[in-house]
Amino acid sequence: MSRTKPLKIRDVDEEIHQRLVQVAKKKGYKSRDEMLREVLTQIAYDEFQLDSEIRYRQFIEKQKQFMEWLAITVVEKSYSEIEKDPFTE
Repeated sequence: MSRTKPLKIRDVDEEIHQRLVQVAKKKGYKSRDEMLREVLTQIAYDEFQLDSEIRYRQFIEKQKQFMEWLAITVVEKSYSEIEKDPFTE
């Protein structure tokens, strides 16, 4: 196991402190400090993403898939309409 060093953050509002405790509990952590250690580790290794960023990336991916489906559908529809067009005979 690697060595640890204490890290202290000063002057945090009481409301923020309580909110962090609630969030940690809601997310299933044993403690606020356990959650903060995980978040700090993710930040240190550039793996941290906000929930909103994750949802945004998922939204963009779904939109991309829809646009691809729509393009394929339009092309297929266009070809089927061309086959039925009496002026192409």
